[in-house]
Amino acid sequence: MTSSQKGLRVISIILIILAIVAILGSVIMLAGGAGSAYLSETDISDLTTETGDPITADEVQELSSMMIVLGIISLISSIIMLITGIFGLKAAKDQTKIGKAYVMGFILFFIEMFSSCFSTAQSASNGTGGSMASNIISSLVSLLIPAIYLYFAIKVKKEQ
Repeated sequence: MTSSQKGLRVISIILIILAIVAILGSVIMLAGGAGSAYLSETDISDLTTETGDPITADEVQELSSMMIVLGIISLISSIIMLITGIFGLKAAKDQTKIGKAYVMGFILFFIEMFSSCFSTAQSASNGTGGSMASNIISSLVSLLIPAIYLYFAIKVKKEQ
């Protein structure tokens, strides 16, 4: 096993662990969105916005819908991450299987890149989620693992 294969194996294991955690988080987000969709007017009567204004049932429904949509998108992305990690493990053992791992690495990288751009733009437009610098750093970190995976996949593909 070459050093590139070892690197691909390690980063694939990290991807699989992160994917499992992300899948659990996605399921929790879906459950929270679905649960809050059933809140009644009396359940939300004590809730207020940051400015102290009461939250309406329509706003709760809108947030619930958004949580469900984001949960579904996150779940799909997490499943792709899991599949990518599994393909990476297979390719680390057998270089002839690098094709699928290579393609999945690019797909995952572009999904993470789109997600990072979207979340940074969204937080910048509505002023939520902390400072712009922290959002950019978070986006770069989320791209780091797929980029390292791609680096090793490309090296293994060249060694083939």
